[in-house]
Amino acid sequence: MEKIFHVFVSSTYSDLIEERKKVSEAVAKAGYVAEGMEIFPASSQKQMDFIERVINRCDYYILIVAGRYGSVSDDGLSYTEKEFRYAKSKGIPVLAFLRDQVGDLPRSKTETDAESQEKLDNLVEDLKSNALVDFWSKPDELSTKALAALAQARISHEGVGWIRADQAAGSDVLNEINELRKENSTLKKEVAENRRPAIFDDIPLAGLDESYQFKYKSEWGVNRTRTGVVSLTWREILAAIGPSYRTISNTSGLSSGLQRAIIRKCDLGENVSITVGMEDKERILMQMEALGLMTGQPYKLKGGGSAVFHKLTNEGLAIMLRANVVKTAEE
Repeated sequence: MEKIFHVFVSSTYSDLIEERKKVSEAVAKAGYVAEGMEIFPASSQKQMDFIERVINRCDYYILIVAGRYGSVSDDGLSYTEKEFRYAKSKGIPVLAFLRDQVGDLPRSKTETDAESQEKLDNLVEDLKSNALVDFWSKPDELSTKALAALAQARISHEGVGWIRADQAAGSDVLNEINELRKENSTLKKEVAENRRPAIFDDIPLAGLDESYQFKYKSEWGVNRTRTGVVSLTWREILAAIGPSYRTISNTSGLSSGLQRAIIRKCDLGENVSITVGMEDKERILMQMEALGLMTGQPYKLKGGGSAVFHKLTNEGLAIMLRANVVKTAEE
């Protein structure tokens, strides 16, 4: 049975008319049904009530963000942000596309109000942490990237979709198929997140209870420094740095955890500042990734360029929690 998938296209309106049109046309030509504010009726029905009904029937949600935050509702949030939050709450895959080099936009297409700009900045940061994000600068580039992201989303998270009534199986069969598809998608995701990459199968990687020796520099007082060498097991390192990687972080996430672990291991006392060289920091993250305890993904930086950010896998999170939880006192 051939399915038809609905895609909700969301954005601020007046500053992104051409971009919305390009994306909606590309989505429709690719065989999807594009939904968005263009279909909203001029009725007395509450706007968000209608928007939520439309989002409920969609399989994927595309959000286009540029230099405007958008019209604000009574609760202080823009309708664009409310749409995103609702789609996210319903478990609909969110594909977000952020305008690259926002500073190049004309003043008429950017925020002049400081409060709205702050809300826009917060929304962008939220998207980077909770959605699939890509960057664009031209409408044609945006529509191409949107189609590519939809194709990938269908592989990783196939939507329920719609079929013709004369092709539909019984509701009990469809419900069973749907549940099996969801279970299969969940299992695939867990396997992909936790499996150590096959490229390391022939390499005798150091295990969690083997030690890694590296240098550190300690500073205290005024112009008082000392270099030293510490040996920590990979399990001790994971236990120390893991809390910083429950959400994505770059090498800066290592600093506080390594400092605590080194001070404790070397009995350095309080009021000591510890620094570890960048080479060792990068090696620690690469080892965690090779062991299947973290995943790394490149992200574009606001000021230009990109950097790799890491996050714990399910297995890494479980091992980190096991090492840090408080256990019951033995009798």
